[in-house]
Amino acid sequence: MMRVPGAYATAVRRPDGEIEIKRENFTSIADRSPFFKKPLLRGIISMFESLKIGLETIQLSANIAMQAENIPKPADKTKDKIATTISLILAFGLAFLLFGFLPLWLTTQLLNIERKALAFNLVVGAWRILFFPNVSLADFIYERYSAAVSIPRG
Repeated sequence: MMRVPGAYATAVRRPDGEIEIKRENFTSIADRSPFFKKPLLRGIISMFESLKIGLETIQLSANIAMQAENIPKPADKTKDKIATTISLILAFGLAFLLFGFLPLWLTTQLLNIERKALAFNLVVGAWRILFFPNVSLADFIYERYSAAVSIPRG
């Protein structure tokens, strides 16, 4: 996937070796309204636009893979959008819980060191470092939901 001012393009290799290219015109909300050009808003909007484009790219790749496996595409795009929205909300909620709320709560409730700034920040950081590999390791061990991808060399 490549994004340039005014458009973005996605290239996906089909199982038969051909490359499918999809180009879409794209104008950022920040470019359409001067209000959204403010530094903080521009960054937030850019992050969500990139997330949206990335999800569309992954969906295109999944659709091409499903066609190769003769898996029918879902007929109702509304249900697909609802499922994507629910997934995003749950992902952001889980990320906030694991890396925002839980480290702070554990540090203040179990260790009671909120008055010592350096110690507090080191312990909260340690909790976050402890949680991140465990989440990634659990995803690696229980790869029920991951798909095997082979990239032909050549």
